[in-house]
Amino acid sequence: GDYDTHPLWVFVNYPLDMNPKHPAEVMPLTWEAPQFGYYGFRDSWDDEDGVLVQLWAGAYDAGAATRDNAGTFRVTGLGEHWSNPGTFRFGENLVFLPGADINTGACGRVAYARTEDDGSGVVTIDMSDVYAGSSGKGSLYERYGSVRRPVAFAESGLSGLRSIGVDYSGKSGAPALIVIVDKISGVGEVDGVDNSLWAWQLDSGRQTIGRARDVEEGTREHGVTWRGEVIDYNVGEVLHSGTEALDRDDCTVDGQRFRIGGENGASLQGTFVEPGDVSMRFEERWEEVMRYKRNVSRIHSQSLFAEGEGKYFVVLTLSADDEHPEVTVEGEGLDARVRVGDRTVRFDGEKVVFE
Repeated sequence: GDYDTHPLWVFVNYPLDMNPKHPAEVMPLTWEAPQFGYYGFRDSWDDEDGVLVQLWAGAYDAGAATRDNAGTFRVTGLGEHWSNPGTFRFGENLVFLPGADINTGACGRVAYARTEDDGSGVVTIDMSDVYAGSSGKGSLYERYGSVRRPVAFAESGLSGLRSIGVDYSGKSGAPALIVIVDKISGVGEVDGVDNSLWAWQLDSGRQTIGRARDVEEGTREHGVTWRGEVIDYNVGEVLHSGTEALDRDDCTVDGQRFRIGGENGASLQGTFVEPGDVSMRFEERWEEVMRYKRNVSRIHSQSLFAEGEGKYFVVLTLSADDEHPEVTVEGEGLDARVRVGDRTVRFDGEKVVFE
């Protein structure tokens, strides 16, 4: 009901003599909803230029309200939105597996979580349900309680996890140090899955651009027409797609590093520890997708894409003046130890570790 009619709203202002307080006085810097797999890491409630990193494990299947976003994240800070994904998987900060038949709408599972009083923390998300196949035997989860139905899953040869660490201690020499590790097994081994794409979304969106027509009035039995082509009516099918280079002065690539500049002089810098000889580029990708009631949507994504074989170790820092601490790497791959300022970070096989 509305604010003035729903009985639960009565308790919002109870007791009646309660005085409002600043969030810093009553709320922690970390916020978690483990059942749904949400984690928020904030460095301050006082600074309008403060940093907020949010993670979604997508741990609960909510039926039609479920979004294909298990493992994604958002980064806001220093007056900028550094990652601006959409509300659909194509526009999320995820690892994409071209050619893989996976469960994009499946849930992630929080395998590890630690939060600190200063807003820092580490979360590991088991993505195995997403990377698994489907047997076609009904829904992946029970309608009530989101209980996993093993009979609905099939072996795909793929499995993996994502671990994200956030450090606000300042030891790195940056106001925020963010580490993202993806460990996906089976890429390059499963037929048709030769590589993967790690995505950092700059901007994305979706808009309806038209409606397909029935080949025969009142029926879609013989398909529909779109742009002069007769096609099957399959909701979610990609009708056309394209890719072009993204030319923006505020987005640059230099060897293992990429940089995204802000409007106020701040910047975000990312360093790939793994892959050790990464191929990355800023691109805009688009798809025309069949939606319900014959509507066709055009979705687009402006992103940094990095190619790899399913294993990524990325270290990111934020800077208010475009000066970033030096990043040095000892060792190789996911076993490397990375020094950022006076902070050392590593991956122990299951989670990001700050030392």
